[in-house]
Amino acid sequence: MLNKIFITIFIAVISLTNVANARGMSLQPDQIVTINSLSGYLKRAKTMQGDFVQVAPNGHRSDGKFYIRRPGLMRFEYAPPTKLLFMADGLWVGVIDLKIKNKADRFPLSETPLSFILSDDPDILKKTDVLDFYFEPGNITITMADKAGKMKGSLTMVFGGDNYDLTSWTITDEHGRQTSIYISNLRINEHISGKQFSLHKY
Repeated sequence: MLNKIFITIFIAVISLTNVANARGMSLQPDQIVTINSLSGYLKRAKTMQGDFVQVAPNGHRSDGKFYIRRPGLMRFEYAPPTKLLFMADGLWVGVIDLKIKNKADRFPLSETPLSFILSDDPDILKKTDVLDFYFEPGNITITMADKAGKMKGSLTMVFGGDNYDLTSWTITDEHGRQTSIYISNLRINEHISGKQFSLHKY
């Protein structure tokens, strides 16, 4: 039953298509400089891996390990008792119920908010409309919507600490439901084998 809830959450989050046009906020020159610095950080981070805590729209918390290799590759391994695997192979996003271990539920990566995070060119100002921006020492929060208009909802990314590393992201769907991923023990630009993203096995 729990895995069915998780699959429903992921379907709600990643099948967000046919958005109405978003309007970005007016940005000051110093904000533009900061946002371009964040884009540079994302571009330099070819791989990311670490631990995560997910908070679903219903408040349920789960945790596990994640692996990102740009462009296009992502893997989320959920810790027991959740028997679920979430994977992107560059073209598709797959949700695999490990209790069944058969064919994954697949969705086009290009139609999900993850396509920006996994992009080979994650340029915030070029690819998104900035809806909100907040800066204080040690914390930057930026909310954005797809400039191309392929997806509903918005993506909020938070960068923090001395180096303003990525610390979390939240996907908000068109109904206001939020799914948040909080990152810890982040390691950047360490080798991750391509075998981690073998969605074709499912």
